[in-house]
Amino acid sequence: MKARIPSSVTDYFQKENICFFMSNFFLFATNALYFGFMMAFLTSKGYSAFEAGLINSVSCVVSLFFQPLAGFITDTFLPMKKYVVLGGIGGVACIFLLPMLSGSIWGAVFAVLLYCVFFTPLSFLIDTWVVTLRDERPYIDYGKNRIGGSAGYAIMAAAAGGLVSFFHSYTVLFICGMITISCMVLSVLPLPTIPCRNAGGTRKERHDEAASLRFGQALGILLKNKTYLLFLLSSCGYNIAMKPCAVDMSYKIQEINGTDSQLGIALAVAAIFECPVLFVITRFVRRFRLSALYVTSITFMAIRGALLAFAPNFEVLLISQIFQALSYGSYLAVSLEIVSRITPVNVRATGITFMVGITSGVGGIIGTMGSGVLIDLWGVSRMAVVLTLIAAASALLYSIPMILDYRKDPNLVV
Repeated sequence: MKARIPSSVTDYFQKENICFFMSNFFLFATNALYFGFMMAFLTSKGYSAFEAGLINSVSCVVSLFFQPLAGFITDTFLPMKKYVVLGGIGGVACIFLLPMLSGSIWGAVFAVLLYCVFFTPLSFLIDTWVVTLRDERPYIDYGKNRIGGSAGYAIMAAAAGGLVSFFHSYTVLFICGMITISCMVLSVLPLPTIPCRNAGGTRKERHDEAASLRFGQALGILLKNKTYLLFLLSSCGYNIAMKPCAVDMSYKIQEINGTDSQLGIALAVAAIFECPVLFVITRFVRRFRLSALYVTSITFMAIRGALLAFAPNFEVLLISQIFQALSYGSYLAVSLEIVSRITPVNVRATGITFMVGITSGVGGIIGTMGSGVLIDLWGVSRMAVVLTLIAAASALLYSIPMILDYRKDPNLVV
């Protein structure tokens, strides 16, 4: 008698899971190529840490102002599938602007700005797509699909370091980026689209159901939500601490006399260890309170910052990257689940992308620009100490009100 294959295994090999896995793989492979080596590329062009941080913060500015708009567009006007395809095509068209215009700081700023307008919103739009489609197709697994992103980032980061060392040029990374974005677009084409949940229908439909909300009305609903606001503030602190730890890794590698290949290995280690975290995170989300998991992810980030500050060699630096994986891997899934549970379904994409825009945008701008100033003044180690303190403060900011709410009524805490 043949052994039966568990239904959980066969469910995962459904078309949707495979396509989401591959789209995440190629999207984050592109991120490794473009953003993972951006600081090293800019440093090779003679930019200071502050100037490189300023250019890198452009992606955070786009997150702040454009990410919420992208979410509202997909909630109201343009189906998510069409938006992701168009954004991918725009990314292919703009990825080579940075090496072409990097001769001046404003040229580099413009290049990164235009590329990010197309490409930056795609990650969390795909996440929202997964979570929304899961409502009607329960076999879709966000954690396991997002492993594709970590795997893509890990493989490409390790390969990219070797490619730069072999060709003695960063140009090869942008060529590979054009290929990976194109593959991402092809990966989403077989996926089913989802309707715009906030779109106004016919006159009868608008009479029978709630009318389509304007952008300001959608934001009004979100900003009246106390739990949502508290999470925004705390998550801003998390991103202030997290962003520089990731983007300034090249400076720590220089401090310990490392190479581009070691930079690629360090980035790959963080992404590799995200995979087991994302593999089990769905079970943790079902068993434990999301608030407790979120505070745990910030605690991991504080430990990561402390290790980064005092790492005397490459081996300790790799251990700090493992804590980066534990923190960011859990934060990704938990933050998405928190916002999904506390926001109405008709503004879910707006709620998620507004959260990403504010936390990644404001937190990223303060983190990347501030870290550049701190590195120029004090060096990487002292900068990492400051980030550790910020991570600890953001954990307290969220956990204290949640503990007070829990004592009043456990149902108030997600």
